Amino acid sequence: MFIAEPEATTKAFVDNDERVKVVFHIAKSIRDLALKNIDKEVSKESLVNCVEYIKDAYNIDFTLDEFNTILKLYPYQKCSLIEWGFDDTVVRESMGDIVANFLVNSRGLKHGDIQENDFSVEYYNMLKEIAKDFGYKTTEK
Repeated sequence: MFIAEPEATTKAFVDNDERVKVVFHIAKSIRDLALKNIDKEVSKESLVNCVEYIKDAYNIDFTLDEFNTILKLYPYQKCSLIEWGFDDTVVRESMGDIVANFLVNSRGLKHGDIQENDFSVEYYNMLKEIAKDFGYKTTEK
């Protein structure tokens, strides 16, 4: 979530800055998506896909209930999953962001970040170990 400073937002609005119109449009789109889907539940198929993706990518084996509970902490990603489904690349990548943010207040590695280098291996191992410390089941590759 991006929250602008009140002074900056007001100044941009008063100055009729085109950038603020874009920001307001994006905020409205996000808000509309959230309100449209706020009372909907994620389908079991989507939850299964998310859990399998996380298990494969992170070696963290959440149950459907565990991940559904975590997902409730991320309403925009939850609504995006409901609206566009797991097959959407942005939605799928956001599941990694959820895992990383939930466990260590970080973003997940993006496709361009993911390499078999020491950092990415350490990063995934860290997330797995922290998940295990939190009581979640993990797997071996």
